[in-house]
This record gives sequence, C-alpha cells and structure tokens, in this order.
Amino acid sequence: MKKKLNILVLAGVLLAIAAGVSYAAIPSSNGTISACKDNKGALKVIDAEAGQTCNTNQQLLTWNQQGPQGPPGSAVGYAFVAHTGEVLEGRSLNVGDANVSKPVDTHGVYCFNGLPFTPKVATVTPARSGLGAGSGAEHPMPEIGFAQACPESAFALSVLMLDPSTGYPTRDQSFFVLFN
Repeated sequence: MKKKLNILVLAGVLLAIAAGVSYAAIPSSNGTISACKDNKGALKVIDAEAGQTCNTNQQLLTWNQQGPQGPPGSAVGYAFVAHTGEVLEGRSLNVGDANVSKPVDTHGVYCFNGLPFTPKVATVTPARSGLGAGSGAEHPMPEIGFAQACPESAFALSVLMLDPSTGYPTRDQSFFVLFN
C-alpha cells in the first residue's frame, strides 16, 4: 500500500512540474526573450514576466523574437497574373489589366506593354498547381523574352510558360511577376 502511495505522490509532483514548465512564458506575451549572461559568456534564458531575475554578477539581455522591420524593397512594379491574363487587384503595383495581354490561340504566352516604368530585371514565379487552366506540365518553367505573338513595342516583354521536357510553350498558368 505504501508503494502505491509513493507512486501516486511522485506522479503528482511530476504533473505539477510539467504544468509549471508548460505555463512559463518564453517568449513573454509581448514577444521579448530575456536571458542572463555570466562573465564567461554563458547564457541562461529566464522568464522575466514571471519575476525571474539575473544575479548581481550577470548581465540581463533582452531581444525581440520578431525583429525590426526591414527596409522597403526595390520593386518598381509587380503583379499576380491569372491564367486568363487578368491582373488581380490588390496583388499588384504599377501593373494593371491594360499592361497585360494574352494573344489569341496561344498557350502559356503573356505580353506586357505600356508599363509606367522601364524594367531592368523581371522575375517570374509560376503559381502553385491548381491555379492554372487545362492540363500540361506539372511545373512549367517561365522564360522571359520576346515572343512573335506579342505586339512590337519598345518595352514589350513576354512571359512564356515552357514545358521542361519539350521546351515548348505549355498550358496557360497563373504567375507572379516582379519588376526591378
């Protein structure tokens, strides 16, 4: 009987310790992490919100889990273009429906004209599977260049979605384009 009582007491103590550990707020409710640094450089993370403090021979260090906001990006324009050639509002900057055309009787060809800036670099990323139309390559590779199907213009840019196995334009595919 005494053995069962000892096991129950031990289980209760372990449960209380586990509850205390799970209740600790590291990082704190505002995202701050606190630690004590000793004279040898060793760090010990503490729960300052619960009242833990550093010893007098230790230095308190705090930092934020999220970090500061970075500088603004260098994009002069970007757009999420649906497989139909439409630009999705709210997911674009300096690029609209008037700047994108999809030539008739083509697959995977999109043309950009009349942009209010001169792009130096363009990066294209296909949308995830299921956002495009039709069937074809599972992972089309975008290629930036000039397509014969696009109208001639000083700043015309075409995006061709190529089938990696054949190298030919494939199905229509939604994509994200970023201009610098």
